[in-house]
Amino acid sequence: MESRDDVRTLVKEMMKNKLDSFLELHGFSRKKNTMKYVRTTREANQEIEMTLFLKPNYEKGAYAHIYPNLTVTMPSVNKISLEMAGDKLLLANAPDITLRQPLELVAPKECRIRWFVKGDNWMEGVGSSMKAFLQKWVLEFLNGYATPLDIVNCYEKQDRRVIIQEHMYIHIASAYIILGDSKSALEVLEKNFHSKVAIKRYAKAFEYFNK
Repeated sequence: MESRDDVRTLVKEMMKNKLDSFLELHGFSRKKNTMKYVRTTREANQEIEMTLFLKPNYEKGAYAHIYPNLTVTMPSVNKISLEMAGDKLLLANAPDITLRQPLELVAPKECRIRWFVKGDNWMEGVGSSMKAFLQKWVLEFLNGYATPLDIVNCYEKQDRRVIIQEHMYIHIASAYIILGDSKSALEVLEKNFHSKVAIKRYAKAFEYFNK
């Protein structure tokens, strides 16, 4: 097994046999030739996508490391975030994405799992392990990260499952605005963008509150 296509074929077969039916029960769907599951809720689009690192030198005998990512898109949040930032580069050059991070990060560090492709007979175990991980950690997270209110709740609770990069504070402020709490939205910026450099970089976001 040498090519990326061979590995992708194995992974897609595993997904078909082990994950498709399970995730369909939770509202996700997957197009036949992709390695991505998609779910649309009232206020968000959510994705679980399998990415591959071929021939990882950190795992003996592995043809590939399966490294899933999750993505959440909330159009209402993203729209305000772009208006506030004024530049898509200030939103990680991905203004259509509200949250994107490795799947494993929604579980405590001691519960994280690495999945490897080591041959045909290896994949059933990988699929079973991944299904259990999705059920225990990922679905619970995604069910609780699907609205602007969820974004705010995670921020206020300092939910460690969400990796906060700098641009995320713009999304958090936008969520507060949607909820009608401009005061808290501004406080997010003032608390997290307090250096001269950050204040200058996000000047347009601060100006948003002077409209």
